[in-house]
Amino acid sequence: MDRMVRKQILITADQNKRLKVYAATAGVSEAELVRAGIDMYLARQLKKLRAWQQTVDETLSKLSGAWAERADLDKTLAQESTGLEAQTQTIRSRMNKMVRQQLFITAEQKRRIKTRSALTGMSVGEIIRRGIDRELAQESASAEGDWKDAWRQAFGMWADYDEIDEIMVARRKRNRLRMERIRKQMRGK
Repeated sequence: MDRMVRKQILITADQNKRLKVYAATAGVSEAELVRAGIDMYLARQLKKLRAWQQTVDETLSKLSGAWAERADLDKTLAQESTGLEAQTQTIRSRMNKMVRQQLFITAEQKRRIKTRSALTGMSVGEIIRRGIDRELAQESASAEGDWKDAWRQAFGMWADYDEIDEIMVARRKRNRLRMERIRKQMRGK
C-alpha cells in the first residue's frame, strides 16, 4: 500500500450522510470510499485527456499541409503566453505574502458573499480579505482613539464572578506549598 497523506476536505451535509450510510452498508471505512471515488474520478479524467490528445493528434495530422501558417501562430501564442506569465507572476507574488486561514461562516454569510462575488467578479477570498481590512481599519482607528475606555471596561470585569474568592484561596495555597517545596530543596532536605 502506498504511503498515506493526511488531507482535510469539506463535503456537504448530504454527502456526509450518504457517505456514512454507504460505508456502513458496504462494510468499509468512509476514507476508503473517498479514496475509491478519487481514483475513479482521476481514471475518468485520464480517459478524457487521452481521447482529447487523440483528437488533437488526428487534427494535426490532417493539417500537416498548413504548417506554413505555423510561424504566425507561434508568434501569437508566444505573445499571449508572455502576458499570461506576467499575470501569473503577479498573482504568485501576492499569494506568497498570504497565509492560509480556515474559518467558519454562516450559511447566510456564504450566500451573500457568493452573490457579491457573482455581481462584482471578485473572488470570494478577495471579498473576505477586503472585509477583514475594513474591520481592522475601523477597529484600529477606534482603539487608538480611546484606549483608556477599553482599560476602564476591563478593570471591573471580575467583580461579579462568584467563585473568585475560592479560586484565590486555592491559588494562594498552591503558591505557599510551592514556596515551601522550594525552600526545602534549597536547604537540601
